[in-house]
Amino acid sequence: MTLHHDIAGVTSQLRDARDVLGTSRARIEQAAIDQAGGTRSLGANDDDRQRKLALVLAGDETYRHHLLRVRHLEAQLDTLNADLAAINDERRATEWAIRSQLAQVLGHATIDQPADDAVQDQLVDLETERRARQPEAPTRKGNPLL
Repeated sequence: MTLHHDIAGVTSQLRDARDVLGTSRARIEQAAIDQAGGTRSLGANDDDRQRKLALVLAGDETYRHHLLRVRHLEAQLDTLNADLAAINDERRATEWAIRSQLAQVLGHATIDQPADDAVQDQLVDLETERRARQPEAPTRKGNPLL
């Protein structure tokens, strides 16, 4: 399996875990509201009600379990994304090294980029003639490259 598959798998698990957490939160909040006798019974204003609901959630074992699962998957996804970024950085560094080597080789080439095809043909012909006049290099088992 590739890193991209791992990221997709953890992302899917995280989405499911967030759904479970949201459902759990809604059930716990509704139970707290019902137990208090209604939303207004939780506090005088919205801030008071939100604070009391946050305390109820923090005290619920099931909610904390689901929240820890979401946090664990988020951390796992962050690690996988960091690994992917590191791999991409390595790939880019390698590509730039190759480009640098190509630029050096091209910088030492004897044939410059011509303005048109006719000039290119003439330069290739001259280079071919020059190489034909050079003595033949020793070969190994008939391979001129060795």
